[in-house]
Amino acid sequence: MRIGLDYDDLIVDYARALLKYYNDRYPKRRKQLKHLEAYNLQTILDFSTREQYLSFLSDFERSRERKKIKAIKGANQGVLDLHSKSHELFLITDSGIELYDRINERLRLRFPNCFSKIFFTRLYLESYTPKDEICERENIELMCDDNPEVIYKCAARNIKGLIFSRPWNINFDPISQDLTQRVDSWEEIVNHSWLS
Repeated sequence: MRIGLDYDDLIVDYARALLKYYNDRYPKRRKQLKHLEAYNLQTILDFSTREQYLSFLSDFERSRERKKIKAIKGANQGVLDLHSKSHELFLITDSGIELYDRINERLRLRFPNCFSKIFFTRLYLESYTPKDEICERENIELMCDDNPEVIYKCAARNIKGLIFSRPWNINFDPISQDLTQRVDSWEEIVNHSWLS
């Protein structure tokens, strides 16, 4: 099966790294993972303008926390297991294109020859290509992501989606059990009935 995998908050623990950086930088506005109840971080992190928020994200992308980001529990073995079961894997990420070398190096070291292609959506740029469009163009049959909007848009294109449980998608409502389902761990992804 051709499988699309998100990078941030599916393979690496982006939210925890971001919060560590945020809490160190703004100690009077401390946040915990449980506070991230929606996908709109600008509002949750108390940035009054989009420019302030994007500047913060830009600084984070160059930070030590981002460079030393840790894997989600089970992700490293999960990717290897999917590849060993002869699934064709595609990384589809909203991470900034400036991180291409760093992400590519991480994938090469941890998952040699596991990914057929890496796609950067170019989020926040005029040349943005949504993940569902990439999935359709590349004939991807299953997308795994933490963003409900991605899963819903893939389902609208008849592409199956597994939503990886995170605090901001707790209210995700599968529109069709045949197309969208929730998973709580990498073990559940690897052993999901759609991948048999």
